[in-house]
Amino acid sequence: MTKVLITGHTSGIGKAILENCPGNYEVQGISRATGHNITEDLSDVLGYIKEYKPDIFFNNVWGHGKQNEIATWFTNRFEKGIMITTGSISGYKHLVDSLDNFYDHLLKQPYMQYNENKAKLLLEAFMWKLRNKDGKKLYWTNYSLGLTKTGLTNRDVHGNFDPTRHEAYPMIDPDDIAKRMWKDIENKLYLEQFEVALEQNRNWKDEDRVQVVMDIITNIEIYGA
Repeated sequence: MTKVLITGHTSGIGKAILENCPGNYEVQGISRATGHNITEDLSDVLGYIKEYKPDIFFNNVWGHGKQNEIATWFTNRFEKGIMITTGSISGYKHLVDSLDNFYDHLLKQPYMQYNENKAKLLLEAFMWKLRNKDGKKLYWTNYSLGLTKTGLTNRDVHGNFDPTRHEAYPMIDPDDIAKRMWKDIENKLYLEQFEVALEQNRNWKDEDRVQVVMDIITNIEIYGA
């Protein structure tokens, strides 16, 4: 049976991935709730992944940049498999200014690191696709997501809980994201596509995504890739 591992499986997008998983997979989750803190003890998490050897790995938790470290480690460690990373439209830095005012606070501290990490994630998925054409049977698709109904987006600019936030702005439901991810896996989209951009009420054209990648490559030193 195909083995699946999800980071952050007890809330938000990770929980939706778990709950929407088709029945023909063996699924494990890893999070603080199971005693594994990605932010504070990365070596413990890497040890768990190494031992479990997932066929499909949902690298979902940001972990203040640890998501990027896990992605790099995973591509170096394993010869085959599928890695799905949960990215963000905020990584599309040059496009963010034209989006809704809600994004304004995402461009400032403490979210600047988040934006840069997500941009680097997109770039690294792109570079992996280029480098690995005739190499490992290991595939990486990054999902750059718009505003999503999670614990991050129901807070105001000061970090205070605001229950009206999810209704005040067009946001994606985590279940819709999870269903799309599983559908793409079943359809083997990972064989061809390194990037999927999803946002409520906004359709991203291929040329937009290409322009984003080119802009990031132009500023590659900023992202440390």
